[in-house]
Amino acid sequence: INMAIADGSFFVNRALLDTVKHLSSFQSNLHLIGMIGNSGVHSYNEHLFALLLFAKKNNLQNVFLHLITDGRDSPPDNAIEQIKIVQQKIQEIGVGSIASIIGRYYAMDRDQRLDRTQKAYDCLTNTNLKSEQNPITYLEKSYAAKVYDEFITPASIGDNSNNSRIKSGDSVVFFNFRTDRPRQLTEMFFRSGIPNLRFVTMTKYRKDYQNPVMFPTTTLSNTLGEVISNHNLNQLRAAETEKIAMVSYYFNGQSEVLLPGETHLFIDSQKVTTYDLTPRMSTDKLIEEFQRKIREDNFTLSVINIACPDMVAHTGKIDKTVEAIKAADDAIGNLVNLAKETNSYLLITADHGNAEELLNPKTGKVNTQHSNFPVPFIIYHPTDNKFKLQPGKLGDVAPTILSLLDLPIPAEMNGKDLILREKLL
Repeated sequence: INMAIADGSFFVNRALLDTVKHLSSFQSNLHLIGMIGNSGVHSYNEHLFALLLFAKKNNLQNVFLHLITDGRDSPPDNAIEQIKIVQQKIQEIGVGSIASIIGRYYAMDRDQRLDRTQKAYDCLTNTNLKSEQNPITYLEKSYAAKVYDEFITPASIGDNSNNSRIKSGDSVVFFNFRTDRPRQLTEMFFRSGIPNLRFVTMTKYRKDYQNPVMFPTTTLSNTLGEVISNHNLNQLRAAETEKIAMVSYYFNGQSEVLLPGETHLFIDSQKVTTYDLTPRMSTDKLIEEFQRKIREDNFTLSVINIACPDMVAHTGKIDKTVEAIKAADDAIGNLVNLAKETNSYLLITADHGNAEELLNPKTGKVNTQHSNFPVPFIIYHPTDNKFKLQPGKLGDVAPTILSLLDLPIPAEMNGKDLILREKLL
């Protein structure tokens, strides 16, 4: 997407050009929905600004911004700064107005807490809701009430007439690029029955969605799961529902397809407002069922996600995060015992940090976002320990697993095997 903006192809994107035709046909409005900030996890401000520039180039007049505030992958009170950046860009480009402010707690739930999603949807479509005149003032009032970015109550901003809400004949561009968290809100619009609504997404949020997409998913071949499956071997993917996508959709290269020999074990996440209320989450139940499944069936590769350190750290509650870490420690202890029992390799790693730094050392403020610190990569085996590990990256994990399984590493994987075997004398 960034390259398309840089080389100009973004501005002749077919999905966008067809949107201009739709707007002209219905004499209607363009709505831009997405999360603001440059954490790079779900969206980028630059993508929103490129959409505004596209609107300006195509003489679009009524462009409404429905902005989702972060607070998880960025500091909890960063939204005011981000809103000011957006306001400045609106003024520079000369098109667009902020029409809604919605915390990601409501707009980007992924665990079927549809009451949250409904509140976001109502804010975007209902003309009868109370309107706030100024987004900065609204956020300041929220902060004063100890309600920070992730949990900002959905609010319409400025003119709450029929014009600034999403209605018949309008066009929407949802500019989040990560696919899991926009789905529930997107599906509400699909089911809404709003006549002649054009709903464009930056990427393809699900394989079975039929809406226009700006940047279709790049197909990845010979993922780790595919290699296991292609050798007629069985594999298990286990997580609580909050993290299903991490061990299925994303692990399979953004594919919804269940591979031959792939089994899922998903345990319901607890239905609480925030996970500091249940800091162990569903870890104990997940580990119990995972152990049972491993003992019952024969899996060559078993993948399990332990969610609580990350999810509880996002709340910024240090004491509760300590409890979550203890739960993860208990879980890893059980997995070590399971590896001993089954004479298996146990690999432990993560794709980012979070719980290790809950206070910003420079400001002293609570830090709820992911960190970029190096993560551990640990291999345990009850008897095979005659090796060392060299430094590496996440892209090296799959080749290392295939090496342990004596399976060929496909050409598509450009990582390396991290195992350095000690030479036997």
